[in-house]
Amino acid sequence: MTTPSQSTPRGSGRFEGPDEDTYHTRKFEELRRYSLRTMYTLPPLIMGLWLWDWVIDATAAPGTLLLRIGMAACLLPCIFALRSEKVGALGFTFLLYACVLGTVAFWLAILRRLDGGLVYGIGGSMYWVLGMLVIGLPLRFWDNVVGLTLALVVPDIAALSGL
Repeated sequence: MTTPSQSTPRGSGRFEGPDEDTYHTRKFEELRRYSLRTMYTLPPLIMGLWLWDWVIDATAAPGTLLLRIGMAACLLPCIFALRSEKVGALGFTFLLYACVLGTVAFWLAILRRLDGGLVYGIGGSMYWVLGMLVIGLPLRFWDNVVGLTLALVVPDIAALSGL
């Protein structure tokens, strides 16, 4: 047994080598159904939040409907992947954060169309991150850190570049 001062670098689990990979595979498989159920809630939630677009800017809100549909559709590959036993944790990790980045692009387009949208967007962005943390629960810790960092940095980069 190693002491804390002798500990070796390890992944996000409490195991070494192949046991670490086995742990994460089992964790993902055990929480697959949980993530799927959570993922099912997001597209209807995204569509339901179209009502908020009307509250923020009733004039521009009709123009955000197709963007909301696109944002919700970005999550469909994740739902299909979770339903398929062929997609494992690594594949789902990349797919999830690619889909998240897709939704961020739609989200920014929605905010740009709404008068006062950027003020509205701060709270929505924070709730979205919480949702991604819930869905990312079966994934490795550092994979979530990298994915969420990308999702949070993209709007900043977009703002700095004038998009």
